[in-house]
Amino acid sequence: MLAWLTRSQADPREDLVAYLIAAHHGKLRLSLRSMPNEEQPKSPTTRFARGVWDGDELPSIELGNGDVFDGAILSLDLMELGDHGDEPSWLTRTLGLVEEFGPFRLAYLEMLLRVADWRGSAADHESRMTP
Repeated sequence: MLAWLTRSQADPREDLVAYLIAAHHGKLRLSLRSMPNEEQPKSPTTRFARGVWDGDELPSIELGNGDVFDGAILSLDLMELGDHGDEPSWLTRTLGLVEEFGPFRLAYLEMLLRVADWRGSAADHESRMTP
């Protein structure tokens, strides 16, 4: 989700896609917070949540079909309460989605993505099991 937000550049569906990326395993919806017993960074001022530390770097990677993700520095500014400059917080983004789509439509879209993920994983597993 954080990588998507570094690359989406004014996409009108930016927040919806980010929400679906974050929510499709059921671990993150309206709030982005660190969890109990997470490994903490050495600096007490470094934000961290869900295994990501503010400033973590994702390397570039070839995605296939000639597409390349150029890498990104991940920022957890959006986990703060209130907006950060002209960037809305995660809560602002998700509450806007609830207002625009409603909770049931968001849940429906999330369910479609999760079922597609399950089916894709099952098909991949079956293809590896077939000699």
